[in-house]
Amino acid sequence: MTYPNNSLLQRAKYIWHHREYDDWADAIDTINGTSWRKTHLPQFHDYNVFSYRGKNRSILFGGIAGHACDTLTARASWCEHDGSGIIVFMLRHWLMERIREEVLGMYDTFVVTRPDNMYLCPHVFTELDLSNDTVIWVPEGQEYGGYCDRHLVASRANILNALDIMQELTHTPYEWDYEKHHNT
Repeated sequence: MTYPNNSLLQRAKYIWHHREYDDWADAIDTINGTSWRKTHLPQFHDYNVFSYRGKNRSILFGGIAGHACDTLTARASWCEHDGSGIIVFMLRHWLMERIREEVLGMYDTFVVTRPDNMYLCPHVFTELDLSNDTVIWVPEGQEYGGYCDRHLVASRANILNALDIMQELTHTPYEWDYEKHHNT
C-alpha cells in the first residue's frame, strides 16, 4: 500500500519498499534459510504459550503464524492483534542491509525512528557523544521491561550492530528468560 500524500514520504531522501508477508516466518527464512524453524521456532512457541502462567506473554513473536495472543492475554486491551515484534525486527534487518549496501560510508551518525513518532521539541542529536563505538543513544521512557526500541541514534561504527537483532535471535542457541524476553 502506498500513501502518495504522506508528508514523510514526500520529504524522504531514501524510500525502500519490502514485501508484506502473511507469515513473517517466511521473511525470516530469507536471512539464512529455514533451519531456525526446527531449532528455534518450537522453543518460541513452547515458552511463549506455556510458560509463566498469569504473566504477560511476549509480543516478540508477533507476525509469525501460530503466535497470536493466548487466552490469558487476549482479554487485555493491548492484545487485540498478534503483535508485531518479528515484523519490526525484520524491518530493522532490511534497513541494516540497505544502510550497509547503499549509505554506510556517506554518514557519520544515523537516527532511526518509527515514522509514527512525533517530536514536539528540537532533537539536537549532533550534540550526543558517539565517540565510543559501543554506545547508542535511546530515549528514556516506554522501556516496558527492556530498552525503548522506538528511536535510536548511533555512529557509523555501530549502526549495523544496533540494528542486527535477527541474526542473534535466530542463529544462536535460544533459551527463554522471562525477565529478559517478557516484554520484547
